[in-house]
Amino acid sequence: MRVQASDKHDTGTLAHEREREWDLEHEHEHEERCTFDAPAGVTLLASALRAGVMLGSSCRNGTCRSCMVRLVDGRVRYQIEWPGLLAEEKAEGWILPCVACPESDLVLAPPIDAA
Repeated sequence: MRVQASDKHDTGTLAHEREREWDLEHEHEHEERCTFDAPAGVTLLASALRAGVMLGSSCRNGTCRSCMVRLVDGRVRYQIEWPGLLAEEKAEGWILPCVACPESDLVLAPPIDAA
């Protein structure tokens, strides 16, 4: 999943596109990639939902961990001092999109249940 950071502070129109790669030999969908825009100051979860990308969520305050995804590339900043992640999880690249805002373009691993 690719996230394009924007320096805009509003929640303007967000683009969302999905690309599917097909394994022609086995005639099934191999991978789904999606891209959406994330304005500065808007959480990744809010930006994703606005763009029609469904991510798991419940509390939306960084404690329940249902939105947890792995950050493959890029940087985020949190709206709270220490979200509900273990130090080891943070070191492995796990983030909580409900309280994370992009500081750069991002690449996120798809949620486990979406694979």
